[in-house]
Amino acid sequence: VFSITDNMGHVFWTYIEPSHPNYHKPEAAAFREAFFHAYEQCDTMLGDMMAWAGPDTTTIIISDHGFGSIYPRQYLFRRLTEGGFLKYESPPFFSIFGDRLMKLAMKAYTGLPFLR
Repeated sequence: VFSITDNMGHVFWTYIEPSHPNYHKPEAAAFREAFFHAYEQCDTMLGDMMAWAGPDTTTIIISDHGFGSIYPRQYLFRRLTEGGFLKYESPPFFSIFGDRLMKLAMKAYTGLPFLR
C-alpha cells in the first residue's frame, strides 16, 4: 500500500492545478517537483516488485479515489442549508470544531517524519 500518493495529493494538489492561485506561489515549483518525485519513487518500487514477481504474475493496481481541482470550493451542505433545503436540529459538529480539527490534523500531518 502506497499511502504517500494519497497524502501528497491531499496536501499538494493546489500547487499542481494551474487554475488554483497556489499554483503561482513562489514555493509551488518545489512542491510540484516533490509531488512528481513521490510518484516516480512509487513507480520505481512497483516496477521492482513486478520484476521480482516475474512475468507469470498478474499485477492489479487500484486506488480508492482520484484527484482533481475543486477550485473554487463548492460546499454542498452549506448551499443546501442556505437554500433552506437542509436543516440541522443542532449546529453540525464540523461547523463548531472543524477549523480547530483541521489545524490540528495539518499540524500532525506535516510533522510526520516519513513525509520529510
